[in-house]
Amino acid sequence: MMGVPQPYLATVLSRLLALLTIPMSIIENEKIFTSETFFGEKGGNSGLELFFEKAHGQVLIFVYIACITGAGGYVKRFYFGCLGANSTYAIRDLMYKEILKKNMGWFDLRENSSGTLLSAMA
Repeated sequence: MMGVPQPYLATVLSRLLALLTIPMSIIENEKIFTSETFFGEKGGNSGLELFFEKAHGQVLIFVYIACITGAGGYVKRFYFGCLGANSTYAIRDLMYKEILKKNMGWFDLRENSSGTLLSAMA
């Protein structure tokens, strides 16, 4: 489940890196670096304003994906912790019930002493 955002992160990072590889001389020239020539959009900003607009958009998407991934990781760890605690409790409960069903003489054996049984349940 945690591998799902990786392709999206790769796409956003590749777009951001493609934007960062444009030479500064082209970005500062507002006649060359326009929304229409570089991104196929009508109207809009040009020059540094366009660069920062596109960069901020990609960074914001990157942060959103990172927040969602972090929240998903927290939820996953929480529920796996609950699952582990519940399964441990169930195993100990079954073991204790079975120990209580044993005959009194069973406890006299050395391998069935109270200390051995308690350490097995821990």
